[in-house]
Amino acid sequence: MGMDIYGMDAKNKAGSYFQRNCIAWYPLADYIIDRCPKEITAKCQYWHSNDRDGLDEEDAIKLADFIDEQIEKYPNDGDIATKEITNEDPDRSKYRLVVDDLKEFSNFLRHCGGFEIG
Repeated sequence: MGMDIYGMDAKNKAGSYFQRNCIAWYPLADYIIDRCPKEITAKCQYWHSNDRDGLDEEDAIKLADFIDEQIEKYPNDGDIATKEITNEDPDRSKYRLVVDDLKEFSNFLRHCGGFEIG
């Protein structure tokens, strides 16, 4: 099973579609929920389901800015993917955040024109 994220007004191919299987999406979504500004991330309530929830273009770009700042601050997988992710679901503890996934998601966010998780 995977998570499909669709750009609502894609500016280019990179912003039209982002997909990850659940093993990759869960740690990425957990990172966003736990580490990114709540005034942005709380606007999407269903990061872990295909309920067509998402963010508008302005908040998607703000989220991309924050992710890029964190990647610059913590450039290595081991640094950015620390145990600061607080999801307490034991099944998700085996999943690992990969910085390249964050980079690709940030690029998607910059060009998607807002998105829906579907």
